[in-house]
Amino acid sequence: LSDGNNFVSSTSLISGGEDERIRIDSFISYLCDNPSGSWSPELLIDHTDLLLKGNGMYYRQTMANRVARVKSDSEKLCIEGVKAFLDGYLMQERRKASRMKVKEVLQAAS
Repeated sequence: LSDGNNFVSSTSLISGGEDERIRIDSFISYLCDNPSGSWSPELLIDHTDLLLKGNGMYYRQTMANRVARVKSDSEKLCIEGVKAFLDGYLMQERRKASRMKVKEVLQAAS
């Protein structure tokens, strides 16, 4: 892409977390397309930072958009199942991070 004088990469046009929302939406699609028993812990760990980015705002916005776009009952069940799983998983990850921060503060104070 060109702005008239300079070459501008297409990724520079994606701002305000849009890149994160696209990646999260793709991840949600992957989870919907595969049975939950096939989701590897490594896959979730690899996406945890992305899902928690922006204090989880991008994930919440993306999931709300997915829920709003549901067209069939089977898609609705899938999205609800993925949402319930990811919401619980992310809550657990936030708690872990909070505990680690408390431990660090206590250790620093010692």
